Amino acid sequence: MLQESLLGAFYRAWLDSFLFSLLQRLWHGLGRLAGESWLGRLLFGPTRGDALWSDSLLAHLIRAVMNGLVRLLRAPARWFRESAVAALLRRLFRGSAIFRFEALFGVFCCAMLAVPHALWNNTYALLGAVLFLGAYLLLVADRRRALIQPDTLGLGLALFVLAVGLSMLFGVSRRSSLRCLFFFVAAFLLCYEVVAICQDRQRLRQLLGFLYAALLAASLIALAQRALNLVHMDESLTDAVRNANVPGRVYGPMDNPNSLAAVIQTFLPLCAAYAAATKKTWLRALLTLGLALPALALVMTYSRASWLAVALAAAVYLYYRNKKLLPALAVLALLCIPVLPTSIVTRFASIFNAKDSSRGHRFAIWDGVCRILSADLNWVTGIGMGSQNFQSLFPYEAEEIARNSAYHSHMLYLELDLEFGLLGLFSFLWMLLKLLGRAHRAAVRRAGTGLRLLCGGVVAALAATGFAGLTDYVWYYPRCLFAFFLFLGVTFAALRLEEREAAGASALTEA
Repeated sequence: MLQESLLGAFYRAWLDSFLFSLLQRLWHGLGRLAGESWLGRLLFGPTRGDALWSDSLLAHLIRAVMNGLVRLLRAPARWFRESAVAALLRRLFRGSAIFRFEALFGVFCCAMLAVPHALWNNTYALLGAVLFLGAYLLLVADRRRALIQPDTLGLGLALFVLAVGLSMLFGVSRRSSLRCLFFFVAAFLLCYEVVAICQDRQRLRQLLGFLYAALLAASLIALAQRALNLVHMDESLTDAVRNANVPGRVYGPMDNPNSLAAVIQTFLPLCAAYAAATKKTWLRALLTLGLALPALALVMTYSRASWLAVALAAAVYLYYRNKKLLPALAVLALLCIPVLPTSIVTRFASIFNAKDSSRGHRFAIWDGVCRILSADLNWVTGIGMGSQNFQSLFPYEAEEIARNSAYHSHMLYLELDLEFGLLGLFSFLWMLLKLLGRAHRAAVRRAGTGLRLLCGGVVAALAATGFAGLTDYVWYYPRCLFAFFLFLGVTFAALRLEEREAAGASALTEA
């Protein structure tokens, strides 16, 4: 009771403060701008473009292809269902929790995020995505699953897929572009399959459970690297002179610390929502405590941008979970600063050090990228995918430190324009902003539901990824690309379910 009264008094003082009043006016002003301006309606609200896309010739062609594939597979599906092999499999695996389509897909996603880098091949993701697409279409043909048409995912995603395809027309290295195209095909298929599989709350929650397990497994690998002293200072990742007391950065099952941090910052808010929506008190407490493992692993990556991104995500998530705790979180964060380990303070302070080599490296690369974009209308068309296309055009007069180790632009938004042109950058930002708006409306629409908590986690994860993308190209490692589009699939699935349930509740109210 004392704790609640103290928090209540602190929160009331915050509501009466000048800063809160200023922030509230700013928030309401931005809300009116987003809701009333043509730009706000374009980015956040329903647009005529989505309806035109659904009625377009291309959308009808995609639906015809999907329906045609289902019809072609009906005979093989019927033959297999009646075969002796199918009867044997049903007897062997009847009642199994793992040997089911949704569970096997979850195991595959878990393995994709948790298998160590040395044992992983990105071809596995493409093969797995194609096999699961075939299995899903067989189930649809056998009338055991409903068919989700790809065009229902919206115009923004369709335009981004188109931009990725058109990027093959540009660039001097078609081999590099083709290699990256396969990665994006796998990512798009994974996104679609998540939506197709998670057509109800139970299946969505099951997939979130596998993603939670994957995050814990990746974090445990990272923590074991530190406990067993398997990581050491790498001067290619850290300025050794200005970070002398910073230990080796853990990378878990990924290729480098920033890749592990990108995966954690993407899925940590979703896993927090998954834990909070658990009905059993003891299990909810256990799952919430388990989040300390990825949080600790994130600290040990010493990825500064991801630290700030997750702090932002925590504030956004807490806003939807219990906004009364936000002032207490801010005070707690300030009180923790004096007791932080020296290595963390040193690493964080290096952000503001103009002589830090990683900071200078990024500025030099950004300067070179801007020169590429300003030449020959590259900002409109893009230069094609892959590091070979990037390096072939990177200006030779750029600083030596950047020219010898520049493989990408070190910024998600610059890279989108660089590889896919204006269409790629606009369609991606449009898609994310519309998802952000839909998730925000869902998160505040109905209190106390698991989907509401998940939509709040979606907003937090989008904020984290958007912020981290300002200082790094978070998709350079393909597994980070796959992870993001898995997250995107969860977002589409959660919003479809929430909006369908909200529409049903509204219809019942009107009746």
